[in-house]
Amino acid sequence: MRKTVLIVDDDEYILETAKDILEEKGFEVHLAKNGASALEKAREVKPVVALLDIKLPDIEGIELLRKLKEMDPGLYVIILTGYASLENAIGALKEGAFDYLQKPIEWEKLLSAIERAFEKKKEEERREEVVNYYRDLSIRDSLTGLYNNAHFKELLEVEVKRSERYGHPLSLLMIDIDDFKKWQDKRGHLSGDRALKEIGNLIKSIVRGIDIVARYGGEEFAILMAETPKEMARLAAERVRKAIESLNLVDGRDPLTVSIGVAEFPRDAREPEELIEKADMALYKAKREGKNRVHVWDG
Repeated sequence: MRKTVLIVDDDEYILETAKDILEEKGFEVHLAKNGASALEKAREVKPVVALLDIKLPDIEGIELLRKLKEMDPGLYVIILTGYASLENAIGALKEGAFDYLQKPIEWEKLLSAIERAFEKKKEEERREEVVNYYRDLSIRDSLTGLYNNAHFKELLEVEVKRSERYGHPLSLLMIDIDDFKKWQDKRGHLSGDRALKEIGNLIKSIVRGIDIVARYGGEEFAILMAETPKEMARLAAERVRKAIESLNLVDGRDPLTVSIGVAEFPRDAREPEELIEKADMALYKAKREGKNRVHVWDG
């Protein structure tokens, strides 16, 4: 995190003194003498903390506080006020200011307030990291790191609605590893887990960044391709199939293959569950036709 501070005051002495003190402590300091300049600087440097005088030549400090918080709700604002403006400073706290300091400024208190603001920001970031970590655990398959079945179905609902709204095709690829249980029984569960992980990574590396890849369950994977008709999805499915067939797993003997079913919304289905059903039916047809092949739903 950059230690960026914006100081807004029309008093040259306060600007320069605060700048010297903070830069000596390792902060990156930017100065502004009025509200217009402050807004421009804030857009440019994206400060973590803003120190602002409540009385400025072109705008009230409270109004500037509101504008800065609109630009960046996470900005920490410390208000500078004279004794006569104490009521305004309390109003600023209600508007979302982090703290206020009375003039004449006690520089140790100023430094302490800014350091506390940065500590609070660090705490927020750490908390957000923990929340994101546990959220990620809830939506991802623990073995492959791909989206899990539950989250995939949530994303499918979203993509179907988007497809309906914009009139774009949406293709679903259902992928099943051929005879995986027999293969795993010969080599053990650890080899099976490694194979699933490698295949998941391989699929992810082949498809587009915008495509949604999930471990649908067991030895089954799913790919959701937005703005893609099933004719184009078939080409992607063939790339995946050939890449997996060529994958050197474990001892290189008995390579794994996959069968893939493809269906398209809204041509083949009107609802998310129906799209899954049609792609599954296409997959089973690929299995019946001899495995290691792609079948596109044709009704």
